[in-house]
Amino acid sequence: MDYFGDGSMYLVDATGHMAGHINILARTSSDESWIYLGSDTAHDVRLLTGEKEVGEVPDPNRPGVMVCAHIDKEVAIQHIRRVGSLMQMPGVHVLIAHDRKWYEENKGGPAYFPGKITPKPSSLSGSRY
Repeated sequence: MDYFGDGSMYLVDATGHMAGHINILARTSSDESWIYLGSDTAHDVRLLTGEKEVGEVPDPNRPGVMVCAHIDKEVAIQHIRRVGSLMQMPGVHVLIAHDRKWYEENKGGPAYFPGKITPKPSSLSGSRY
């Protein structure tokens, strides 16, 4: 959903994780740089890159039953793959809530709260149009 109606920010349905879960895609510069705020879409960035798979753990209250952090695992996996494909696009910075590597690299730095995340260069960066 185009939230402002001007193509600057989109609310993205991400219901595989839980009912009503949304992500945000927002333009960060005039040269088509974007940030995708993936929230709890994935609990490890390696899920987005395909290095890991969505896991399950035993339900402590139901012996023999495995549970997942997502309400609909298959829908969540499809969404995770779509978000992961955004990581390959020039100009799109994907950030999820549980990206430990990003946190370790940026804590206390200019991109860390309440700082500013530098836009990722797009294919239009540096061009005149």
